[in-house]
Amino acid sequence: MELDKLCTFPDLWVGNLASWSLTRLSGDERHNYLQGQFTAEVTGLAKGAQTLSGHCDPTGKLWSIVRLINAGDWLWLLQPQSTADVELPELKKYSVFSKVTIESEADYQLIAVVGKQAKAFIEQRFGNTIASQGGLLDEGYCLSYANQPMRYLLIVPNNKANSLIDQAIGSDQNALLQLWQGLDIIAGYPSLSAATAGQFIPQALNLHQLDAISFTKGCYTGQEIVARAKYRGTNKRAALRFVGQSSAAIESGQDLEMQLGDNWRRCGTIINSFRQPDGYTEILAVVRADSDTQNHYRLHGQSDSQLTLAHLPYSLETQ
Repeated sequence: MELDKLCTFPDLWVGNLASWSLTRLSGDERHNYLQGQFTAEVTGLAKGAQTLSGHCDPTGKLWSIVRLINAGDWLWLLQPQSTADVELPELKKYSVFSKVTIESEADYQLIAVVGKQAKAFIEQRFGNTIASQGGLLDEGYCLSYANQPMRYLLIVPNNKANSLIDQAIGSDQNALLQLWQGLDIIAGYPSLSAATAGQFIPQALNLHQLDAISFTKGCYTGQEIVARAKYRGTNKRAALRFVGQSSAAIESGQDLEMQLGDNWRRCGTIINSFRQPDGYTEILAVVRADSDTQNHYRLHGQSDSQLTLAHLPYSLETQ
């Protein structure tokens, strides 16, 4: 979603990221517990640092993609609510055997800040360093996004969340959530839903290119499958970005089709989508990594849709 394609890119929207879940992990063994569950390096995550990570089932398929933040006295997990409903029961299964407590965050809220004035908004309230690179706040956390200075994610106490929203120029909650999804797509950040959880290994969603997999850490759930995909080259799929036009809403898990002569054939699965009122559409879909930019694509069930393969901001070449 190139910004010049947006018909309503705001000056400033500030609002709750209501469709996302925030979970707190506390206890002496919180790092070691997640080290044996997640694909990323957890025990070496410094205070104030954050990372994307996958959480797999024993077959190496992802329950969810989470963002892990080391807040010092606890860890935060950030993910869509729909996958939290699937992932958290699995994460909690063995927690009774460790000194770790996993609970929904009740004291803080997720606040999205999006727009042309977003950086100035953050600078005014938290300073230039936070606006440039994010990090721990006196109370909470600010997540900044590389190459996207028009958006931030704040984790702030409940008593400060409403005052931040009240100071904003304005917000449309549904439009804000849609725009957030669109910005994730252009950044190449995949997320799963209840409809797509348990279908893909981490490499099929580019997690190895997003520093979300450690191939040098010890064992974790699904590690053998993930390592085999790397060292034997068994994964042939990737999450690629497509742009174009569509005439109706798009569902997570919907099929993507490719034209072959006069016919169309299923070629992938849509995981994330954004659609403007004028029909401009952005999607991330899991397809063959060698998909051709010259091919024509469409959405299953929308024969009038038109999509083309677009660039990602990072390379898919093996690191």
